[in-house]
Amino acid sequence: MRPSAQTFGRARLLLGAATFAFALLASISTASAREKRAVGPYAVEVGRFVEPAYLNSANAVFMEVVDTHANAAVDHLEKTVQVEVIVGGAVARRTFNFESIPQEAGHYQAEFIPTAPGDYTFRVFGAIGSTKVDERFESGPGRFDPVVSNSSLQFPRTLMTTTELAGRIDQLQLIAVAGLVLGLAGLFVAIAGLLAKRR
Repeated sequence: MRPSAQTFGRARLLLGAATFAFALLASISTASAREKRAVGPYAVEVGRFVEPAYLNSANAVFMEVVDTHANAAVDHLEKTVQVEVIVGGAVARRTFNFESIPQEAGHYQAEFIPTAPGDYTFRVFGAIGSTKVDERFESGPGRFDPVVSNSSLQFPRTLMTTTELAGRIDQLQLIAVAGLVLGLAGLFVAIAGLLAKRR
């Protein structure tokens, strides 16, 4: 028995509903990866541009600014607002400039490549109009995620992280220094032996 037109119609309806639900969940997931707060008359939303954030993969700090009084996006903040990216408990920090995202009013990004896993803090500071800004946005539940390793996605070979590579280089340097010391010690013993024979 062939499926009726009504059956096909129901299948299409279910497929459409499932697609809509998936898109809704995806949008909720994206929104939850950023944090929004009021800063004077402005709503400032900050988070990662790409989630999840993988180690040694290009990413960016995302920022959206809206004037809540005028209900309008705020442009031209590239020269007045910056972001300080802080790793863990201030193990390392660096300031980046925001750039406006083309065709997206009030949206900005500060590109960087995270080279250490774990929690990050984005300190957004400067001025929006006459309003001073100095806000810290920290990774965590309900906000943006920490940086994680992408080793499970690497194929066919798993690459060393920068930390592992630095450890390997330190080991090689230690071996080289030990070899040099042993070589000099052997040379010293040989010279001492020759001098003793001449006597």
